[in-house]
Amino acid sequence: MKNPSLKKFVVIYFLFIPFSCPAQVVWFGDDFNDYSKGWLWSNYDTPGINRKIADGKYHIDHKQDNHPFSTFTPIWLDRNKDFLLEMNIIQTVGSDASGFGFIISGADSRNYYFLINPSKGTFWVGSNQRGIGIVLNASNDWEKAPTIHGQNTSNKLAVERKTNRLLFLINDQEVFQGEINLDFKELLFAEYFGIMTSGKMRIEIDNFYLKQDNVLNVVPDLPSGLLKVNLGPNVNSQYTEVTPVISPDGKTLYLTVDGDPLNVRKSYDIYYSTSSNDTIWQPRSNAGFPLNNSWPNAVVSVSPDNNSLVVMNTYNSDGSPKGDGLSIATKTNEGWSIPQDLTVINYYNKASTNEFCMSADRQVLLMAVQRDDTKGLKDIYVSFRNANGEYSEPKNLGNIVNTYASEASPFLAADEASLYFSSAGHPGFGSADIFVTKRLDSTWTNWSVPQNMGPGINSPAWEAYYSIPASGLYAYVVSQERSLGETDIFRIKLPEVLKPRPVVLIYGKVLNSKTKEPLESNIYYNILSGNKLSGIAMSNVKDGSYKIVLPAGEAYSFIAKKKGFYSVSENMDVAALKAYKEIERNLFLAPIEVGETILLNNLFFDFNKSDLRNESTAELERMVSLLSEHPGMTIEISGHTDNTGNDTYNNKLSIDRAAAVREFILKKGIQAERIRARGYGKAKPSTSNNTESGRQKNRRVEFTILRN
Repeated sequence: MKNPSLKKFVVIYFLFIPFSCPAQVVWFGDDFNDYSKGWLWSNYDTPGINRKIADGKYHIDHKQDNHPFSTFTPIWLDRNKDFLLEMNIIQTVGSDASGFGFIISGADSRNYYFLINPSKGTFWVGSNQRGIGIVLNASNDWEKAPTIHGQNTSNKLAVERKTNRLLFLINDQEVFQGEINLDFKELLFAEYFGIMTSGKMRIEIDNFYLKQDNVLNVVPDLPSGLLKVNLGPNVNSQYTEVTPVISPDGKTLYLTVDGDPLNVRKSYDIYYSTSSNDTIWQPRSNAGFPLNNSWPNAVVSVSPDNNSLVVMNTYNSDGSPKGDGLSIATKTNEGWSIPQDLTVINYYNKASTNEFCMSADRQVLLMAVQRDDTKGLKDIYVSFRNANGEYSEPKNLGNIVNTYASEASPFLAADEASLYFSSAGHPGFGSADIFVTKRLDSTWTNWSVPQNMGPGINSPAWEAYYSIPASGLYAYVVSQERSLGETDIFRIKLPEVLKPRPVVLIYGKVLNSKTKEPLESNIYYNILSGNKLSGIAMSNVKDGSYKIVLPAGEAYSFIAKKKGFYSVSENMDVAALKAYKEIERNLFLAPIEVGETILLNNLFFDFNKSDLRNESTAELERMVSLLSEHPGMTIEISGHTDNTGNDTYNNKLSIDRAAAVREFILKKGIQAERIRARGYGKAKPSTSNNTESGRQKNRRVEFTILRN
């Protein structure tokens, strides 16, 4: 047979890196026994096209002349390695003028074609060019190939890369080949491969395979039997559900819905659903105005207390759309406030889409955008909150996380170290899989090698938008696999190997220590060593309730702050935390009034000594600030012990500790006559000494306001 490649050749441009070529294995295979392989539909609403999977074949009945039809499945492909793509295809009915065959992917998923016409025994290799200016078959003519079988007989089509050549085969015989240009740096092979018909016909496809020597870097020791469970019709619908964000307590799910007639603008409205038992989700509700307006809307992150939301885009003062970016909405007595701008210094995005995630402590903002230093289509960046409440210029996470392709939908777990994201550039089961990487230091550019989350979460279909509550018990993810609509929200019960590091969820109410009435206030929590701000929360305007999440590995202080009150601080040591916990701890605000006695919880002394440890600095500085803001105030600092030991020892220890506090304050410039120090020993217990917890509460230092 005359080889057409001797007179014509194809030039395909993409980056090439030399490599050894081990034996190829089936990287993707579809024998069409079910719907699990993620076929995507182009021209989904076009009439006159029937397609189904039955009898181990994929059937396409295209009933229209002069109207091409294409369908795709997402397949990850290493663009620097050889590969073999093949399928068996039969034409049972069709026009002599029509062709059908492979779409071999490209920059826009539809660039390169390898088609045959069995009735005429011809083939064509070409490109639609789509602005790229590449023509594979220079003459643009159909060519004869005696290896082509006629109608009602299977034809095997294959495309094979061998180093710098691309070979086209029909029934195992080469009919065409082309050179791969190594100088052009654009990466044109995208992650979609598909099937095309150019006119009226019926075809049946079987054994669609991609072979390549790839190895998936899957999270090790994954148990079998992980299942994605569809959240059902209370959450999902015939429409498109995306961007699930689960509240840290796991009880409220926010999502975005496209196409629902109840939407404000018919596309991309925020909805929410609640659950009290982790099993049954209530029928979803539209979040309404002002969160939803005439632009696409989505929730980015939920604060642990559910009292504030970070949402997409910016809003005018009347709730109408203002522009690109992010905003923060807070819960009021009337509902959600009109979202206020969240500022990211030098923010811009060259991509048509973006995704964001804010850490539970509000100090870190992650985003998937395209910028001047992006490695590929979209990369993941990080910004940090400054003292003014703005976020720093985005910083690229680096080459370990980001690839030549698109990284998307970042989610930072409550441990502030486990990053989950979707990528089309790391080896996966489909077009975009979900991966996990661990932050290794405080630079935010040093990460562990991303690991694929495995076949229980990922599939040959498209997966993205991973979200987990603070407990790490379940993961919520968007998938096209067996969805009610275009995409649905699913839930997976996570095994230990897929969970982030444990955290503790602290919940309670902010109360007036004198009247026990609930108060609205901000809550601040610090890492005790170094007194570094760890996060900010707020209590509910109605009942004073709050929630914060503390990652394992540190000891923390946390306080509520409100004008006219002095904060009674609390502390929590979770350095050795091994499993998720929820702990109730009410926070008290003491009115600044004469006669009010205020407990100093975050003073730390060496055992049986009066030496103040460094972790006490934050509490002592707050006392100094109070006295500086109230120059007429005088106080008594009182030390107390439990009933263990003799009176002489207890009295001396209590006065020495009170005196140590007084000495610190005097060194800060407060006049000596304003501060009295006394030790009461065991004389004034706050509770019974009959238990260890009671005795611990009685070992305390307080101050009483004598004059204000």
